[in-house]
Amino acid sequence: RRRRHTVTRVGRRRGARHGSCEGVAQTRGIPRKDIRDSGHHGCMADKSEGRRMGNILDYLSWRGDLTFDIDPFNEVDSLILCQLSYLDLSGVVDEEGHGTTVRQAAKRFAALHVEDDGAPGGLVSPLTPLVLEAMAASERFANARLFHYAEHLDDAAGEQFAAISVKLGDGSTYVAFRGTDDTFAGWREDFAMTYTVVGAQTRALGYLEATRKSTRGTLRVGGHSKGANLAVYAVAMSGWRTQRRIVDVWVHDGPGFDESTVNGAKLEAIAPKVRRYAPEFCVVGQIMSQPYPYEVVASATSGVMQHSGMNWQVKGNRFERRDVIDARALRFGEIFSNAIKDHDMDFRRRFTSCFFDALEAGGKTMGELSEDAPASYLRVARAYSTIDTDVRDAVTEIIGLLVGEAISKGIADAGTSAAGVVANLF
Repeated sequence: RRRRHTVTRVGRRRGARHGSCEGVAQTRGIPRKDIRDSGHHGCMADKSEGRRMGNILDYLSWRGDLTFDIDPFNEVDSLILCQLSYLDLSGVVDEEGHGTTVRQAAKRFAALHVEDDGAPGGLVSPLTPLVLEAMAASERFANARLFHYAEHLDDAAGEQFAAISVKLGDGSTYVAFRGTDDTFAGWREDFAMTYTVVGAQTRALGYLEATRKSTRGTLRVGGHSKGANLAVYAVAMSGWRTQRRIVDVWVHDGPGFDESTVNGAKLEAIAPKVRRYAPEFCVVGQIMSQPYPYEVVASATSGVMQHSGMNWQVKGNRFERRDVIDARALRFGEIFSNAIKDHDMDFRRRFTSCFFDALEAGGKTMGELSEDAPASYLRVARAYSTIDTDVRDAVTEIIGLLVGEAISKGIADAGTSAAGVVANLF
């Protein structure tokens, strides 16, 4: 039976919390168990103050009737647009003319995904399509116009890039850069940032300059994860005609820059415009350095899943704050940063090449790696056993830090027991 999609009401199902992640997801047929298992949650009680907190879906439900004239653009709006950028909007956003309204885009997206929910896959929240749906149901975003959608993936070159521009009701244009998706090309490019300027950064700069030329009014630029890095790079390296129109740069738990590859003075020059946020268990945001202070935000989950913007807790029109970053996360950041500094550019290049060549022996994406298991895992283990010893030792150290001594030991023994690696890793 044809699945019914709606963009006119969010979260209205008997027994479901209005506007909550689980409530909205149930209207789209996403089992409650799948939401819990993915680590993406909705509301939670603030026991200290007796008030209820929510996430960006709840925000759209609770405050979506407030236009930008009533409640100006804020940090939560920025995260919503960054989360939107994770969706594949090919065939949804008009390439010519004045763009496509969010309401129109939601209808087209639903029509294109009758047989599936359109979720991005990989580590991106499966609830992301609901963000577009909830935006379309809100007065705040329904008539915002999406335009200049761009997407580029080159497995051979290790490049992954996507961006979308949004004309908002206050007259400003928000440029949102996508973070890393489930392609190993994207992850390879993230690691390559430790030793060179990567293709996605160069494309981000070109995209921002092109958007400036095709628009009028103020510009806002932002991203989540790798997308935040692209936003900062593009703004810092842009010309004065572009920079004078930019009012703010939004960094949602994004990695920094290697001091030897990017002009630090240019990064510092845009500091007054940068608004930076990191979860309490911040991992990605500590990778490499960036000269910007940050606000620590609360999350509905724990550990590395706090990186997902769908888990960040919202109260009113701002994120719920926490005092400091978790000590365990700080320790990871310290060790990872030292691991980078302790090796020269040539080693970082070899590390990236060897590590991801081994992973891609199992598939081009995390999804492919998982779907073809256990055969894909065996291919990875065999490929891994042939890489340079010093690179393998470095991988062992980092993975040992991330997931524990047991898995680290399994990787170290890859050359002698592929079956043992599979058992330990997966």
